[in-house]
Amino acid sequence: MATASSFVSRECPDVTIKIAATRSEREAAFRLAYQSYLRAGLCSPCAATLRCTPYQLLPSTDIVIAQLRGEVISTLSLVRDGELGLPMETIYHGEVASRRAAGKRLAEVSCLA
Repeated sequence: MATASSFVSRECPDVTIKIAATRSEREAAFRLAYQSYLRAGLCSPCAATLRCTPYQLLPSTDIVIAQLRGEVISTLSLVRDGELGLPMETIYHGEVASRRAAGKRLAEVSCLA
């Protein structure tokens, strides 16, 4: 059932898109991201079998999940500019700094799976 923080697809009513609200939903998102990144060769195997960045633990980040009958089948993280900045700053520091200086509100979509 859809709530104010979730969306049910008209094309596939068994799919719900929402912000992960519980620890188990976040863990399922991190596990799915780990499996996807590992298959793509974007991370190394680890015992925890979770892919979680410091940015994802901040209150300024939302973990969005898609669930098919309760199982997490897709995820992304919306990282709002905050105390750690943005992940992209390691490569695009100047571009991010110039947009901040211009008063822009910034966010980055990351950890897609």
